[in-house]
Amino acid sequence: MADSHVIGELRSIRSGLLGFDRQLQAGDDSKEAQQALELCQRWMSQPPSKNKLWDDVTWNLGEAVFQGMRVHELEWMLTDGLLLPKRVIDVPNRRWHFNADNELRLLTKEAPYEGIAVPEGRFLLTSTCMTVTTLMAWHC
Repeated sequence: MADSHVIGELRSIRSGLLGFDRQLQAGDDSKEAQQALELCQRWMSQPPSKNKLWDDVTWNLGEAVFQGMRVHELEWMLTDGLLLPKRVIDVPNRRWHFNADNELRLLTKEAPYEGIAVPEGRFLLTSTCMTVTTLMAWHC
């Protein structure tokens, strides 16, 4: 991905991906769906993390096509009695491993080969062999 021709193609692909019209919509007309929509709109009006835009997150998720997978960490906060993601953090692929049971494992200094179990609700996995699989129930 460091070749100048490949970089040019990636720029074209990136602009195409980011050129799509993206919008949040309620699943139905119920009061709960409208409240969820308002909550998502409020949350997504903030940047996903310091010095990052939602376009960056969208592109990082889309990079799974070229790298096989992408993983993002969610940092949570309690706001008005609701547990919401505070930050969406891109985590390098070199930090991840799949075990023999195809479970995602986080490689650490203490476990550099087998990795440690991934805490539920903390990471999002985008993979080329599945559309978007989350390791938690998270959607807007």
